Amino acid sequence: MADLIERGLTPARRYVLVALRSGLSVSEIARAMGRSPFTVRNHIKEIYRTYDVRSRPQLLAMTTEERERRLVRFMLSNDRDGQPTESEVETILSRWRKTDASG
Repeated sequence: MADLIERGLTPARRYVLVALRSGLSVSEIARAMGRSPFTVRNHIKEIYRTYDVRSRPQLLAMTTEERERRLVRFMLSNDRDGQPTESEVETILSRWRKTDASG
C-alpha cells in the first residue's frame, strides 16, 4: 500500500520521493534513473508544488509525520474493532514525542 503522501504522484516522482527519503543526492537519483540532474530537479520542484512545501527538510518531515500517523492507526485498529479517532491518534503521537524529547 502506497503512503498517502505518494498518492497522485507519477511513478517517476514516487521514485524520486523514495530516493529523497533514503538520503540520495540529486546526482545519485539521476544516475539511478538514467536521467539528467535537471530532470530530477524538475521532479523535485513538482513534488514540492504538489504538497505545498518549499524545502527537502519540510517534505521529509511531512512524510515522516504521515508514516507515524499510519502506524498509530494500524496499531490501534488491530487492538480493537473499528478505526481510531483523530484524538486517539494525536494522544499516542504526543506520548511518542515526549518520550523522544526526554531521551
